[in-house]
Amino acid sequence: MAQVLSASCVVVGNEILSGKTRDSNAHHLARFLRTRGVDLQRIQVIPDVVELIGSVVAEESARSSVVFTSGGVGPTHDDVTYKGVARAFDLPVRRHHALAARMEDFYGPRLTAVRLRMADLPHPCELVHTDGMWVPVVLVRNVYVLPGIPSLFQSMLESLAPRLQGTPIRLQSIYTQQGESELAEHLEATLAAHAGVEIGSYPRMNDPDHRVRVTLESRDADLVTRATDWLLARLDPAKLVRVERD
Repeated sequence: MAQVLSASCVVVGNEILSGKTRDSNAHHLARFLRTRGVDLQRIQVIPDVVELIGSVVAEESARSSVVFTSGGVGPTHDDVTYKGVARAFDLPVRRHHALAARMEDFYGPRLTAVRLRMADLPHPCELVHTDGMWVPVVLVRNVYVLPGIPSLFQSMLESLAPRLQGTPIRLQSIYTQQGESELAEHLEATLAAHAGVEIGSYPRMNDPDHRVRVTLESRDADLVTRATDWLLARLDPAKLVRVERD
């Protein structure tokens, strides 16, 4: 059985906290990690403050198998994530000459001193390159540093897929017209009878299709199937809409 990996996400940006920009990267990361069998345990959104980035990243690095940061890696004054990650591990920030050379190839005469700041990285670090891009994912210890632009974030995250493989999570869903109050005792009984399965209950308001979606999940596929069948036997078949099994 593959190992169970845990993950944390640190979103960096005053623009997220102020509401000027809507974050989509954390949501995309959560969905991506789930397909890889990695448990995302925490998402934090913090401002562009070096000291705070350092303390939060250090804490999450000690807590999780892997950490992902989003945002704060451009050339402007508020792009301080590399400095914050360096601070987390008491590392210096140095010009990464191999990255600077890639930037020279990409930008040519358009390469400025301001742009070259993006080659100033925590030392030591590893560069994980994405096909067709000069911008790398920077890996410092167990922390992957990604940009905040959603299209870049998503493309670069895909390049990390071979490095992230835990035990897949199996999910089955029951859609019903029964209300949560009718379901509660059956859900509790299912949990008591099937240790290790996780159950979620998600009501919908004014949805003609169903009133509640119940999810059952575990890394043990047989356990999920047994728990789903056990629960179905206790629900009102006249109000059952459908069952989705992965």
